[in-house]
Amino acid sequence: MAVSSFNPKTQTYTSTRPPIKLPTSPDLSLTSFIFQSTSSIPHHTALLNSNSNETLTFLQLKAHVSSLAYALRHQFHVAKHDVVLIFAPNSIRFPISFLAIVSLGAIATTANPSFTFTEISKQVKDSNP
Repeated sequence: MAVSSFNPKTQTYTSTRPPIKLPTSPDLSLTSFIFQSTSSIPHHTALLNSNSNETLTFLQLKAHVSSLAYALRHQFHVAKHDVVLIFAPNSIRFPISFLAIVSLGAIATTANPSFTFTEISKQVKDSNP
């Protein structure tokens, strides 16, 4: 089954999967929504690293996110509204980092290791992580 289709007329991709119902409560966090929405499929694949074939189920993803969020809060004292810079290549660990940061109410900003010193400096200056 194709997971997306391209419409050349509109130049857009559309998922072939059924639409999901988005939350209406402004108090529901992204991580709560994701894990609430996937609680009935804990052993289904959540993430797949196509280079290494490493996978994480939703249950494993939740455990990794919770563990990292705990460490960020208790060891690094990350709090709501803090800005945390993720300086990492694309990997299966990236969404874990992002979700852990935002689950604390902190703000994630990103920089790719292929950035030049000038690009990283600008990102740090703009975001003040």
